[in-house]
Amino acid sequence: MMHPESPFFVRDGAVVFTCVYNGEADPEFVKWYKSSTVDAAKIIENGDKYKIVTSEFDSSKSEKTSTLEILNVKVDDSGDFLCQWQHSTHPPQAMMTVKIRTLEASSTTTVYSLDGSATFSCDYKGVDDPTIEWYLGDKKLEDADGSIVITNGKFESNAKTSSIALSNLDPSKDAGTYECKIDFGDGDTLKDTIDLVIRL
Repeated sequence: MMHPESPFFVRDGAVVFTCVYNGEADPEFVKWYKSSTVDAAKIIENGDKYKIVTSEFDSSKSEKTSTLEILNVKVDDSGDFLCQWQHSTHPPQAMMTVKIRTLEASSTTTVYSLDGSATFSCDYKGVDDPTIEWYLGDKKLEDADGSIVITNGKFESNAKTSSIALSNLDPSKDAGTYECKIDFGDGDTLKDTIDLVIRL
């Protein structure tokens, strides 16, 4: 089995997960693959990109662990990882799906509007092409008569930017916390916020 459970959603750039073997016999060794199947071309070795640490067999627990750490993490490190234990009877294996995603406001956390207009944006990085939505409180924002213009940039090089331009702002209605949000539908949600202060 793997710990944490798959899929593993990564936010902070740290990717470390563990493959746990349980059985009476001490496996001879473990192999890691950057693949969902055993593929000799995708085998992982210790080096500048990966660090593998495998424990001694704990006979009292009938357990052995191998930990994989991804170094210099990048978005395209997302994907499937497979560990396979080797011993004389059978080769048990487990798979982990890693999804590296971030969503961050590209401006300061507080935006001041002095002329009744404001523009801010959020930057996404990941291997999936998501829909970025905007909210003010619980209200989902849509394009509206030029007073709200939402522009979703093209998804390329594992990145996408969404911006929102506001005009004819009313301090009593439009000031507050704006949220950019992505719901991937796979159990993962990303969001960030920007506070808008209106002074006319």
